[in-house]
Amino acid sequence: ESGTQTSFLVDPFNLSKTIKQRGVNVSWLWKMNSRMSANANLGHTNIYFPELGRRDVLSTLNLGLNRTFDKQVTGSVYLRHQQGNSNVPNADYDENALIGSVNYKF
Repeated sequence: ESGTQTSFLVDPFNLSKTIKQRGVNVSWLWKMNSRMSANANLGHTNIYFPELGRRDVLSTLNLGLNRTFDKQVTGSVYLRHQQGNSNVPNADYDENALIGSVNYKF
């Protein structure tokens, strides 16, 4: 039904046949030396579900460091802040995450 408000627990992508999305991302990469690099990404996205009358705004900031330890081992650490705002009650959120990984090539 057009104009129906959706619950936070219901995925609007499954309920809507039409999704209008616009956004912008800006990325920056700095090679600090032959083994280390830093990167940053800033994004802003507007999502509109016309059939549901729902509008969401998603803003994201990612900061990361990448390190090559040797030819087979690399590591990364990322700090992420994400903020979601919606015209649907109780659907706004803030997320902070610290993500680390180690990769080994056989």
